[in-house]
Amino acid sequence: MSDESCIHPGCDRPYWSKGRRYCQAHYHRKRRGVDMDKPIKATPGSYSAPDATCSVDGCDNRPYSQWLCQNHSRQVRQRALWAVKPESKRRDNGLSRYAMTSATYDAMLAAQGGGCAICACPPIEGKRRHPVDHDHACCPGQGKTCGNCVRGILCMACNQALGHYEKSGYMPADFRRYIDSYRLRTVA
Repeated sequence: MSDESCIHPGCDRPYWSKGRRYCQAHYHRKRRGVDMDKPIKATPGSYSAPDATCSVDGCDNRPYSQWLCQNHSRQVRQRALWAVKPESKRRDNGLSRYAMTSATYDAMLAAQGGGCAICACPPIEGKRRHPVDHDHACCPGQGKTCGNCVRGILCMACNQALGHYEKSGYMPADFRRYIDSYRLRTVA
């Protein structure tokens, strides 16, 4: 047994705390007064053999749960969640924040000519959809908007640029036209 291992007889797990010299499992068992010789089950994040690696080819990380590292274990869980989620739910993911459904998003995008309301670039097939732009002054500090402050659908570049322009006070002409058209729609 090395200097770095648990002092409980037969345990080769690394010790958890220098002052206590027990591995995490044996330390907690000793504090709770539980049988110290009971076998330790492998749980997520628990100790594995020092030379063990993730079972995914090319990954040299230590196992987190059974045979996968923490990153690959998370990916497996995410894939399982997405597999049971219907396509309509996946498309609506995030749109409820703007009081929209995928149908209203598609209708708004079609009304804009199928692309960004400022530069007219179309969304790239198979990639993320264009973000929804809304007036931050309407519903400040809330996680959701009222739905009335949605201005349009912009590409990522125009959406980020608009945010910077609104903070700086300088507004190029095409961005100014977009903001003014929203204001005219809300007044009418």
